[in-house]
Amino acid sequence: MTTQNELERLTNDVKRLQKECMLLDDKLKVNAPADDKLGIFKSQAAMLAKKKDQKQAEIKKLEMEKQALEKTMADKESEYARTRGGKYMKRDDFRQYAANLRGKNTQYKQMKKILSEIKSEVTVLNRTKQVLESRAEDLGDFMKDLEKKQGVAGYTDIEDKIQGVSNMKEILDNQKDQTLQEITETVR
Repeated sequence: MTTQNELERLTNDVKRLQKECMLLDDKLKVNAPADDKLGIFKSQAAMLAKKKDQKQAEIKKLEMEKQALEKTMADKESEYARTRGGKYMKRDDFRQYAANLRGKNTQYKQMKKILSEIKSEVTVLNRTKQVLESRAEDLGDFMKDLEKKQGVAGYTDIEDKIQGVSNMKEILDNQKDQTLQEITETVR
């Protein structure tokens, strides 16, 4: 059991320790004034050190992730080599392929432009032909008379037949081209 004397002694000790704490706090305030300029820098340095540690931990984590990804990539490449025979483009081969593709693309655009110019010219010529045919009322009779005078009777009929054969040949050529493309796709 605690006696009254012991309780008073402990209470006095507590009061004495509280006074000492207050004195120490006062000394600390006197020795470290409120406008301490080093305190700001110390806190900034501590913050920067903490950020540096965080970034180093992040770098270490990313390096480990990079190593894991490199290992995964190596595994995938070896798996690809086993399944596909190991033939894939290297960086230089791909660059050369890309340059070749760009050249072909440029050539394609030029050819497409030329083709559109030719198509527009054909359209103009067809329209001109239609206008001229509409102006000549009896063009067929006029041409037959002209052929008789020049001594080449039946030339217009032969020319029409040649045009029909030429159109049929163009249709067959297009069919051949389409069949050849289908065969090429099948081979690929």
